[in-house]
Amino acid sequence: MMRSGDIERARAFLKERKNFRKVSEETGLDYFWLSKFANGRILDPHASRMIQVLEYIERVERDGRSLGR
Repeated sequence: MMRSGDIERARAFLKERKNFRKVSEETGLDYFWLSKFANGRILDPHASRMIQVLEYIERVERDGRSLGR
């Protein structure tokens, strides 16, 4: 379930790492959608896409993986 602040958290995570290709490969989300979302051009993302992004963030944080910055 999404919580208040999840959209901002996901945007910050993506903008900080800027490796949309790797996130795209691991989540199945479109590279260009991720880029637009991270840069604030998608204001109201679909819940299903947000869940995919948030689950990915949780996996990366849990596993301590780097996105190859």
